Amino acid sequence: MESELNRKLLLDNVGIKATGNPTADIRTQMVKNDSGPMVAFVGIAAAAEGATLLQDAELEETCWKIRETVEKFRPSWDEAEISVGDAPIGLDDLEIGAPIAKGCSAVVHVAALKGTKGSTAVTNAGPNRSYPLALKIMFNYDVQSNALAIVRAMFRETVPARYRALEVAGFWQHLADQATLLPPHPNVVSMLGVFCAQMPNLEGAHTLYPSALPPRLHESGFGRNMSLFLLMRRYHCSLRDFLDTQGGKTTPRWALLLFAQLLEAVAHLNRYGVAHRDLKSDNILIDVGTDGTPGLVVADFGCCVADKRNGLRVPYPTAEVDKGGNTALMAPEIITQNPGTFATLDYTKADLWTSGAIAYEIFGAENPFYSSSGVKSYSYRDADLPSLNDDVPLIVRKLIGNLLQRNPKKRLSADVAANVMQLFLWAPSAWLRPTGGAPTHPEILQWLLCLTSKVLYENAMDSRGQRGAQFTEYFLISSFLVRASLRRIEKALLWIRRTVAEEDLDVDADIKV
Repeated sequence: MESELNRKLLLDNVGIKATGNPTADIRTQMVKNDSGPMVAFVGIAAAAEGATLLQDAELEETCWKIRETVEKFRPSWDEAEISVGDAPIGLDDLEIGAPIAKGCSAVVHVAALKGTKGSTAVTNAGPNRSYPLALKIMFNYDVQSNALAIVRAMFRETVPARYRALEVAGFWQHLADQATLLPPHPNVVSMLGVFCAQMPNLEGAHTLYPSALPPRLHESGFGRNMSLFLLMRRYHCSLRDFLDTQGGKTTPRWALLLFAQLLEAVAHLNRYGVAHRDLKSDNILIDVGTDGTPGLVVADFGCCVADKRNGLRVPYPTAEVDKGGNTALMAPEIITQNPGTFATLDYTKADLWTSGAIAYEIFGAENPFYSSSGVKSYSYRDADLPSLNDDVPLIVRKLIGNLLQRNPKKRLSADVAANVMQLFLWAPSAWLRPTGGAPTHPEILQWLLCLTSKVLYENAMDSRGQRGAQFTEYFLISSFLVRASLRRIEKALLWIRRTVAEEDLDVDADIKV
């Protein structure tokens, strides 16, 4: 009877945080110095003695409560700084400034919402104007100038979008029913809106991308009159630019946070059946905090696979089927696959492989598949991969090596790989040692509850505009908690403990940085 009562108290104390206006309630409690209700469930969990209090199924139920609680908090964090509301957005609602980036298929201009929507036409505001948004304009050379055709041709670009102001809403819904739409995530680009419109005459257009303009705007232009526009949050720079400003190598702690965030992004995509297929340091954006701490998001989904019918295993009957973007960072199981009647392109672990290659850049080394060393994704052997620097913790080096194995069956899953980094960053070091017993399910649950307490507290005490290390860390921890599963955490722990045992690793010296 007492055991059942304790269990009910535990679940109720977790669940109560997901009702009402949780952020306001907790902030009020903090002001009154009354944090007891928020962390009470931690004390209840700590009182549990072994598995006699909660059986495994009940522990998993508590994990579900944790996931539900953190999931209900996270949207308020993710959308707190920039909100465009639910109303449709178009060019008339924006002030558009100078271009900040250009690729072969699009250009990005800084942008801001007007004070009064639709009051004037698009303007090019002065250089001192604050622009919190970025407007990505797709180049349209061959798709006819109507919204239906444009949406059909460029639909994949809209996969992470929250709102879509499209004239062909019914047709878009038809496409959406066949595709996977990606829910918001702290490590996926914040795409606030999508719309089709006439190409405007913007600052820098005639010198930076004249050929993409329609003839009505430039006599030598080859572009169509209409295209797709993607409104996003503005980020500081790409991962490639960030690493260059750091002299090619960032601090060890920042590198760990960047790699963990990249794996969380890939785990999120994988969870919802999306494969990016064009991951590279130029397509990963960085938001630099007030103390320099980098937050990471994956962007540019134009090459992605998001197919509800086939999932991540795409039929490959002929070579006409597109394999994706950057061939240098294309996973070996994709680049070496030959077409055939029953052939498929399995992208289940392809982005994970690419993340392992990008990890070399994050940790200050040259990407082996870009270098002149002759390592090619279609022909390399596992032994051909260069060693990372000794200042990269051995477990992280082993994880990167695991992700880059030619045989995808030998790689960890995206979810477990992300768990390895989360455990490395936050778990007690005793858990990572092969000596002694592994943590029990109640012990893992107590740790998850403590992390939940930290996340709820940081959210309640968050000061807007102070986007420093704590801000990045509680987003990272929250991403872990919303998918927490005892079984998958155990898999990650087992992999770590085996790796440590095989290498006879000094845990205290090498694991905790």
